[in-house]
Amino acid sequence: MDKLIFSTLMGLMLVWLFLSKKEYVQPQFDMAQTQVSNASEISLFLKNQIESLSNAPSVHSATLGKLKDDKLLALWFGGSGEGKSDVEIYGSIYDPQNNSWSKPKSYLNRHRVSADSHQFIKKLGNPVLYRSKNGDLHLFVVGVSLGGWATSKIYHYISKDNARSFNYKQLLHLGPFINMSFLVRTQPVGLEDGGFYLPVYHEMADKYSVIVRFDQEGNMLYSQKMTPQGGLLQPAVAPLNPKECLAVFRNYNDGAMLMQKCSNGGLVWDNPYPSNILNEGNTANIINFEREILLIHNTRELVPDESRGTLVLSKYQDNQWKQIAILDVAQGKRENGKSVEVSYPTTIVDGECVDIVYTYNRTHIAHIRFNKKWLYQKEREVQ
Repeated sequence: MDKLIFSTLMGLMLVWLFLSKKEYVQPQFDMAQTQVSNASEISLFLKNQIESLSNAPSVHSATLGKLKDDKLLALWFGGSGEGKSDVEIYGSIYDPQNNSWSKPKSYLNRHRVSADSHQFIKKLGNPVLYRSKNGDLHLFVVGVSLGGWATSKIYHYISKDNARSFNYKQLLHLGPFINMSFLVRTQPVGLEDGGFYLPVYHEMADKYSVIVRFDQEGNMLYSQKMTPQGGLLQPAVAPLNPKECLAVFRNYNDGAMLMQKCSNGGLVWDNPYPSNILNEGNTANIINFEREILLIHNTRELVPDESRGTLVLSKYQDNQWKQIAILDVAQGKRENGKSVEVSYPTTIVDGECVDIVYTYNRTHIAHIRFNKKWLYQKEREVQ
């Protein structure tokens, strides 16, 4: 019996390796998503907060997606606290015409995910939104059946009606044997063929990052490790040109934030290397904004006792990072477990603007919007 089990496992492993090595046409990154349209000569910088609900006072890990009517949808998880059974995925719609957010409502709960996937779901976590080239709005969400985040899985929904409803697509199968401990946090990256890459990470044991490729219909094609190096979580990826990209990571252990480059449209990944930015276990975002690579990250700069107390904008220059502006600073004092943070940013390019949503002290989701003119002025100030 032992020999039979061993032979079966080896056979499954060989099948998995064969499928994961299937040859695909070399992808190219969709650079149109990085370009500015109708650039204004008036500097724009807006900052506001999304209303919190009394039944979901603790909020975290917001994501952002474009809608077809030039509006934006933000989603986050909220409830009585992170990891609680009452946590649901809440959302609000942003209207840029009057700089206002709608009253939040629930978009997804653990009971719905359980019914759709035919699996017991104990709690929900990070959501990730992405609007693909064909207009579909993809939602990936972390669900846990047993234990903590280390036993999580990723569930995939798609909306074809501009976020009025989301239909269950699939559970992502990312491991040949035990398909668990995979999470999402950062934005997908679009490809010219209409598909996209979803960065994910594995939190159990060696803690590594994975890139997952989807076709234009949202079907998963394959996944691959970005690097064999462990301790690298929540990868964020931005294209440098149609064939090359740059990635940054959240460190599991404090130290220099590592960066990594890819080539061949994401099929080949170089070795990670250290940057001049310290990462103390915090999510960072990276975007290409009309040929400028921007990093949105945390420092202790204006709140020395809090590693997530200051939210900073930096620019990629000479293979390192140059600070451009401080975006926000957390107010308050850590007492009785109270959070003091401006953290977990999600950043997208929307026409001539950059939009950022992030956690503010776990009590609100905050929003920043700036345009190319404002960025240009800030760059001149620090020259």
